[in-house]
Amino acid sequence: MLIQVLCVLGLVVVSTSNALNEGHILDKIELFAQDYDDYFLTGRKSAKLEEALNLISLRTMWKGASPKFDPSFLDLISPEEREPITCLICDTLVNQVLGWIEAGETREQLVERVVTICLDLNIQKENVCRGLIESNIDIVLFIVANREVRAADVCGMAMFPSCPLDNPAFNWTVDISSAGPKPPITIPELPPEGSPTFKVLHISDLHLDLLYAPGSNAECDEPTCCRADQGLPANESAASGYWGDYRDCDTPWHSFVNMLEHIRDTHPDISYVIFTGDTPDHVVWQTSVEYNTELFTSAFREMARVFSVPVYPIFGNHEPHPLNQFVEQDISIPDNVSSRWLYETARDSWSQWLPPDTHNDILSGGFYATQASDELWIIGINNNFCYNYNFWTLYENEDPGGQLKWLADLLTALESQGRKAHILGHIPPGGGSCVNTWGKEFKKILDRFESTVTAQFNGHSHSDQFFVYYDPEDLSRPSGVAFLSGSMTPYSDKNPEYRVYTIEGSYPGSQYRVLDHENWYYNLTEANENGPDVLPNWRKLYTFNEEFGTKALNPTELDLLIKRMISDPTLIEKYHRFHASMADPSLGICDEACQRGYICRMVETLEGDLRKCEELWPPQ
Repeated sequence: MLIQVLCVLGLVVVSTSNALNEGHILDKIELFAQDYDDYFLTGRKSAKLEEALNLISLRTMWKGASPKFDPSFLDLISPEEREPITCLICDTLVNQVLGWIEAGETREQLVERVVTICLDLNIQKENVCRGLIESNIDIVLFIVANREVRAADVCGMAMFPSCPLDNPAFNWTVDISSAGPKPPITIPELPPEGSPTFKVLHISDLHLDLLYAPGSNAECDEPTCCRADQGLPANESAASGYWGDYRDCDTPWHSFVNMLEHIRDTHPDISYVIFTGDTPDHVVWQTSVEYNTELFTSAFREMARVFSVPVYPIFGNHEPHPLNQFVEQDISIPDNVSSRWLYETARDSWSQWLPPDTHNDILSGGFYATQASDELWIIGINNNFCYNYNFWTLYENEDPGGQLKWLADLLTALESQGRKAHILGHIPPGGGSCVNTWGKEFKKILDRFESTVTAQFNGHSHSDQFFVYYDPEDLSRPSGVAFLSGSMTPYSDKNPEYRVYTIEGSYPGSQYRVLDHENWYYNLTEANENGPDVLPNWRKLYTFNEEFGTKALNPTELDLLIKRMISDPTLIEKYHRFHASMADPSLGICDEACQRGYICRMVETLEGDLRKCEELWPPQ
């Protein structure tokens, strides 16, 4: 994030130039970087540096533009020029930081330099800046000391596709030739009338805040509010609600318990639970191994208390300390920067549902596979390895933990046995969150095994969504589907929710595909007005087939729905309302750009691959 902020600041510096040629821009950025270096040495800002810093204030980057931020300067730079300029700026500024490390700056000096930049840019308060930088600096220093880190790679990872990632080391493949040729495709058909089905509960993105305090400040000046340590609200309207808050606040523990107990009492027929990650809150500047462990273990202990059926969990990007940072198990990595503690905690917490034969894979990299029934396997992957804010991708980017090869080998075995698989992964396909090569290789595996992997389930975005995959050799043919459930946390501007799927059961020829789902929620405004003595009014938000006129949720049916949405905007308007679980602050009109955005997001399952999007809704 700091890299992106520095690049915006750099655009401020160059936007006054009348000659936007590469050499001139690079000269200006290098002068700016030199001014900053001089400032650290002397404690005095040059007039040009002072002017640039005064032009921009990004304190509320997490919450929207600051009143001091005037983006009109960007009008001086065309979109075609902006991306290469941004990459030039990023390269220069990252090289500056790498130069400080190479020059032998101590850990403490580096922390102070970056904290100073964070405060000069007014990104956040000092405690937030310092907490984030202190928690990440040791990983950064270890990676730089043990790998050749290039500025172009850092920028390509953090800002792809705006900045290219053209280092050959990041262009790798997973050999799946041992799987043999792809078997003939069978187009999904509706199950015979009266065929057995079963129910599965999907919960995601709890973001539990143990310091949530009803009546506390919901309009604080930090990225996450409603906490006991943030002081009193300025007025009554700024006070946080008892059952949660639409503003930048996470889930109170009592709301989480209420959700679990409501599900137990309302859905006694669920066969198992899937949880697609993120137990800790968004107070990412205060995380620690101890705090994250307490949240993690407490959440799963509570699920075990309430549910009498298996729970199949995976990691989200918020589980580790620091945020986003996952690395495969490697004895050469010191404990203070390793993910070992998290893998061991997960092994122990999940052992009540996952058998001992999953433990080695969990300890290796946080993934596993287990049988839900004789014919259906649950595969939990750790696709946080591909997250573009995971610094460890600069240390080991080629199939970290051997996970993709493991996945391909497992699916080869399942295919030979005639079994089906459902994959759980925190980060959804496409959307710019996953390093391109990892995403491309994962999609290659899904294409090869499309008859075995009959559903995927994701979290991360906090929103209700679905995604359709298409045959890379024939974009007219839908080949797979992924489902993303909304979150328990209301962060931000949404209602708490969960989802229950109806899935094909065991019968000859069953594909174990999702047939339908229903989403349940409570309205935060109503719940908070009723107060702490009245439990939230959980109710059904919608049932998919009923609302969208589908017969099932297989790739063919969802592809047809997307085409109907394009010709009937009322269907996209429904999708828009359900996307944020009918939250009061999110019920605005979805205009044409918004509608196209939804359609394109449904079919973009690899970052930057807009072919299906542009076929369905050509850009104007």
